[in-house]
Amino acid sequence: MIQPKTSLPTITPEGRYGQFVELITAATELDDEAAQRLADGLLDRLGLYGPTPEPVEDACSAMFFDADPDSYGWVQCSEEPGHVRRREELHRNRWSNRCWSDDHPQAVLEQAE
Repeated sequence: MIQPKTSLPTITPEGRYGQFVELITAATELDDEAAQRLADGLLDRLGLYGPTPEPVEDACSAMFFDADPDSYGWVQCSEEPGHVRRREELHRNRWSNRCWSDDHPQAVLEQAE
């Protein structure tokens, strides 16, 4: 049985994540994007996550791991930087329609500028 996640995400180092994706690509002959989705799905089932991407500038840098099987991967908050300090409790990504709070186990907090 897979244990529930109870702490902040355990993020797989970029080098190991790359090796994992390469192994999946070699074993399955999937393209890189499909292999990354499969890697993200497998890691999520183990309570692990792939590395966070570089945040887009001019947006809140908080990230959320979207574990939806159709769209595994990180999404970034699209609100203005610092919006949480203005008492807006939820982060939002307008493209995926995902909302989350800082205490969600699949969330990475906004980075100080």
